[in-house]
Amino acid sequence: MGAFSEFCGGGGAPVPFQIPEQFGAVRTIAEVEGEELLVGTTRNAILRGTFSGGFVAIVQGHVDELWGLATHPSHNSFLSCGYDRQVCLWNGEEHTLDWSTALEVITVSDRSRQQVARSAQGWGEPGLGD
Repeated sequence: MGAFSEFCGGGGAPVPFQIPEQFGAVRTIAEVEGEELLVGTTRNAILRGTFSGGFVAIVQGHVDELWGLATHPSHNSFLSCGYDRQVCLWNGEEHTLDWSTALEVITVSDRSRQQVARSAQGWGEPGLGD
């Protein structure tokens, strides 16, 4: 998780604050009004809020190329996925991000790929539960 400290007026001690990992590290901070801040992150999110009240993502998107897009057949929502390994569920009516997650990268051996391909084709491999 990315952490940063509140800039306290009047000589107060900085207060540590955590930004959820899904938003990335803090890239920039801008003061809006009074205690309210805008926080730009390395994963193209802009958070708005205060240290006492918390932060809400007001803008978030993919960092790189968009690789997939799928609409829901009966709801005004859609999924997107991209090179940044983010999968996002968007609300088409409210123009907001409802949910996102980062996919993990796993390394697969050639033997594992062959086993998956055989299983997908209905072939079994001796000794693997035939």
